[in-house]
Amino acid sequence: MKQLIAALLLLGCAPTSWAKTWRIAVVSDMNQSYGSKEYTPALKAAIQHIRQSGTALVLSTGDMVAGQKKDLDYLGMWSAFHEATTRPLGASGIPLLPSPGNHDASAGASFANERNHYRTTWSSFPAGRFNSGRAPEDQIRFLNNVTQNWPLNYAVTMGPALFVALDATVGGGLVNNQLDWLETVLRNSEAYKVKIVFGHFPLFPYTFDRASDYLGDGSPQFVARLEAMLEKHQVDFYLSGHHHAYYPGRRLGQVRYVSVPLLGTGARYLLTAERSEKNRSVQSFLYFDFDSAGNITMSAVKSPSFTTITSESLPLQISIPRREASDCKRCGSFPSQFFIDAIGRVIYQRF
Repeated sequence: MKQLIAALLLLGCAPTSWAKTWRIAVVSDMNQSYGSKEYTPALKAAIQHIRQSGTALVLSTGDMVAGQKKDLDYLGMWSAFHEATTRPLGASGIPLLPSPGNHDASAGASFANERNHYRTTWSSFPAGRFNSGRAPEDQIRFLNNVTQNWPLNYAVTMGPALFVALDATVGGGLVNNQLDWLETVLRNSEAYKVKIVFGHFPLFPYTFDRASDYLGDGSPQFVARLEAMLEKHQVDFYLSGHHHAYYPGRRLGQVRYVSVPLLGTGARYLLTAERSEKNRSVQSFLYFDFDSAGNITMSAVKSPSFTTITSESLPLQISIPRREASDCKRCGSFPSQFFIDAIGRVIYQRF
């Protein structure tokens, strides 16, 4: 049998189920200073690269516009964002699936107006808009038998893959009973070979300047349940933004936790023993390639050079330094039960 498969591959006629692959791209933190309607050359180059790469779908882990401040031109900011990203992608038949960031649609009590703008702008870009002309296996569909809250938290499928967007814009938990909702989604999607959950806030921190901004802050029972749920239902990746740095990490199980790099401004330093320039992230984006059997690979691509970030160039681990400092809030009070190595105060190991 192996000889037959090898011969088919050499002839360029591999079995159909082996030949089909899908590519998605992931972008994050594309905004600049408060109210900005400008986007970086890195973002514009990344969008062009994605359009030419055979990508079927783009995910965003938030902070697409520079809101979270009073008296900003939200209509103008969203128009600028769509002009730079959504419309060029759409011209190539590539949908962008959003998840809200704290600068887009914070769930904080003071930002209801921003959330309304977020809902309004994405009502014009529904998930299935670009299905016309696509092969059935490339079409994007909302997962059946679960409540959908587009564009805040929702679950869609494409081919063998499930993509779950979370409304994760504040620390300490998920608003609107999303944890129960997520469990329902994952119970109803056991047949899917690839499972990716994405949202703005990470479970645990990655960078100095955001060491106190994570979902588990102050809610150890909540985040323990979330982490166990992701493992139980064999989620492949949990993708997050907000920390403006790239890091591919594992904890104790099989889920891979990835801090998605930024394409805007404000790169940050990864949490390591010392704050070092070599551990400061660069403007980048991600590609995921997967097949119908559930095999999946990830690559991180710098923009605009389009060189790949090698795993070896990143720290072996993310750890909480033993200090309290202005650039590492609550370093000393990080919950000890979530260290995967209590002596080294390690949160993630590089994969």
